[in-house]
Amino acid sequence: MHSPAGEPPFDTHCRLCGAKLIVRSNRKRRVGILDRHSEWGIDTVCSGCGDEYGGTVSQIIFGSSGRTVRVLRLLRRSFSRIPFVDRLRRRRHAPEYSRADGSVDVLQLVAAMPFKVYGMNGGPLGLRLTGIGHGGSGRAIEHIYFSYKAGPLHLRRRALGAPVVDLRQGPLLDYLDMDVEALGSIRGIVDDRADFYRHWNFKKIERAPRHEMHADIAGAGAAVELTSWQEPEQVTLAHIRLHDHSIRATSLNLSEEELLECLRTLVVLQESQGTLTQHQQDFDRASQELQRLWTHLEG
Repeated sequence: MHSPAGEPPFDTHCRLCGAKLIVRSNRKRRVGILDRHSEWGIDTVCSGCGDEYGGTVSQIIFGSSGRTVRVLRLLRRSFSRIPFVDRLRRRRHAPEYSRADGSVDVLQLVAAMPFKVYGMNGGPLGLRLTGIGHGGSGRAIEHIYFSYKAGPLHLRRRALGAPVVDLRQGPLLDYLDMDVEALGSIRGIVDDRADFYRHWNFKKIERAPRHEMHADIAGAGAAVELTSWQEPEQVTLAHIRLHDHSIRATSLNLSEEELLECLRTLVVLQESQGTLTQHQQDFDRASQELQRLWTHLEG
């Protein structure tokens, strides 16, 4: 989240109605040295609906902040290159489903899912897998998440006009609050500005027209509910019900027709080794690309 230097990066508008938030207090708590990490305790009230907000927000500014910090970062990087420390660090931060080098093993992750996992086949509109995750309650896996992007990757800002599709799927998603999910998924693909809720909020989500259609997905008939907006950015949501499986697709810079074109390519990854292998290869390339960008940024 972006903010002027010295100011806490708090949300400036209400998530319920989009009205301006009034800041009653903000208390600076800590400033890190190596990462220039600042935290604030924020207390606000909405000028429109009166809803009250409070919590902790943080800001990390990357880049050099002086000779001392540069030396400390160099020492930290040098220490992490000691073989034992490097192996220990990789084990500590390695994802649950990972290979020896700590990178995500997409094949292993998909194989561990207790339900069918759907993925896009053939890279429609130039989209490739760039992000992956999963979650649930305790050790029970309840959903898996894929992020597909077209064009070059960026650390701080996405490429303007580039298509993005996020898929979140699992057998239990029908039980979630769909408006909360919709707002969260939109925030995940548009620029996370401090005034996000001015443009995207529950009132806007609730008022959006929705229509349902049927589409052939992975050889079966599926009910698809579509919602879309043209302003402030072209965002299209699709909620797919396929037997006892639920998929939420959130797209940026795609029309409803283009998103449906992508969804019609979905296949069951456990039953399509070629598509699953392509997902692994695309994700590996994206990870390497992001690593090069981070290396260049830390300089």
